[in-house]
Amino acid sequence: MEKVFVKIARDVQGLQIARKIREEVFQKEQGVGVDLDFDGKDEICDQLIALCDGQPAGTARIRYLNENTAKLERMAVLLSKRKNGIGKAIVEFAIEYSRKKGTIVVELHSQVHAQKFYEKFGFEPIGELFDDGTGILHRKMKLILAK
Repeated sequence: MEKVFVKIARDVQGLQIARKIREEVFQKEQGVGVDLDFDGKDEICDQLIALCDGQPAGTARIRYLNENTAKLERMAVLLSKRKNGIGKAIVEFAIEYSRKKGTIVVELHSQVHAQKFYEKFGFEPIGELFDDGTGILHRKMKLILAK
């Protein structure tokens, strides 16, 4: 089994790695426009990088909507690295990292095909399906960390 390690990218190189993974998954694989993916908010987010056997394999970002709410966004795992527990490691890291920062609620907008994946971590669906502008159906989900 491959070893997965998730960390916060704290430098320009880390952001470049995250962007490269997102470009591969969202833009090339899913056909998402560059302007929708790179929305100008990367610099205000905590960027997560997942390494699989030391090589970049996945990413996500955490954006703080307010002092109590974090939003997990732009989660992507390279196609060749899927089914190795990378997505699970990213979500677990994001939840624990958010908890340590005092976050009460973690939200996300899940692509419909990934909804059951997030439900395994306790995220609950909220509201109706929607298109976020990419042509891909999404559902808002929420996880309460503390009350």
